[in-house]
Amino acid sequence: EFVDHTFQVIDEGKLNKVAAYFLFGRDDPIPVMFLRVSATLKEKGLKCSSFEKYLERHITLDQETHCPLSRKALMELAGDDSLIWAEIERYAVEAIQQRMRLWDGINESF
Repeated sequence: EFVDHTFQVIDEGKLNKVAAYFLFGRDDPIPVMFLRVSATLKEKGLKCSSFEKYLERHITLDQETHCPLSRKALMELAGDDSLIWAEIERYAVEAIQQRMRLWDGINESF
């Protein structure tokens, strides 16, 4: 559902919506989520070296590259246009709600 919704947003073709969804639904929250997963693996003493490398790579990419570039893209798209920023805020909330639904669904499956 989460991925399908993301593709629906992409297919709509509204650039500021796509940029907001990727920043607030993916690039910004992923490092924090993956840091928690990584810490939990270490805390539980689980050895998953390939998965740990995967997590570390995504944490680094999102923190150092994806997130700053996404923020820059939004700044360039919106400039000082308060109407576009209001749209971006609305899209950011939608993206975060979609991410929450994903995790709530995962949690309910246990």
